[in-house]
Amino acid sequence: MKSVLFALLSISFTLHASTECKDKNLNGLGDKIDFYYELKTLDTFEYLGEFESAAPAGIQDTFGSGDNTCREVKATYFKYIDGTNYAIYTTHDDYCDGGNTIGVMINMSLYQSVFSYRRHGALKIEDSIVAYIGDSEIECVEANQDLVKKDPLTKVEAQKIEDYLNDICGDTFCGGDVDYNISNFVCTKEACTLDVHGSYYYDEDDNGSFINKCDLSPIVDNLRKETDYDKKEDMVYDFVVFGSCLDPKKIINRIFSL
Repeated sequence: MKSVLFALLSISFTLHASTECKDKNLNGLGDKIDFYYELKTLDTFEYLGEFESAAPAGIQDTFGSGDNTCREVKATYFKYIDGTNYAIYTTHDDYCDGGNTIGVMINMSLYQSVFSYRRHGALKIEDSIVAYIGDSEIECVEANQDLVKKDPLTKVEAQKIEDYLNDICGDTFCGGDVDYNISNFVCTKEACTLDVHGSYYYDEDDNGSFINKCDLSPIVDNLRKETDYDKKEDMVYDFVVFGSCLDPKKIINRIFSL
């Protein structure tokens, strides 16, 4: 097993109240629990079930690789009160963890999104990990304070990307049943959002039109890290076009429908 695994075992895993977590839903857990399975006792987390599972793909540092892979792990599923789904993958075989339960807590939406947006590296698998498990204790991944202070996009960059999306719409993602227009692309230090206006070319079923408020928070940290404008543009394009922002059937934050 890789050295990182043993490093995880050697640390005392505790969620300190002063720690600001990358995932804000985990802030303050240190005042309430020590072990990952104690999430069941919290009103803010709904326990969904527990199943035998293969180790999640792409997390070799925790679960090993090749002949040293921990092939049988336990997946425990929770839902936070805001609707966010999490999976906690933990080992339970001595040959994997030396008798100490180790694992990761994953934001499932981010994990699934990795494979949709990976063409330009908008998201990486490690971006979906929000906490680590060591000897059954849970420790959140801390927020990067240097990145938090940096704007994901400047106003000029956001406007330029908005114009770019609208300019290429007719030759790319507007080639189906729906015509789209992007507007109100705004970034603060905490988040980026844009409005997607959609209307059907041939509205035989009287579906009307819609506006979706698209939240780009899953890629905000990577936008902060990136310094090359073209790569930022590619990240936003992948997220908007290959995610749920343009799909009227998957829209969650619909503003209105006529």
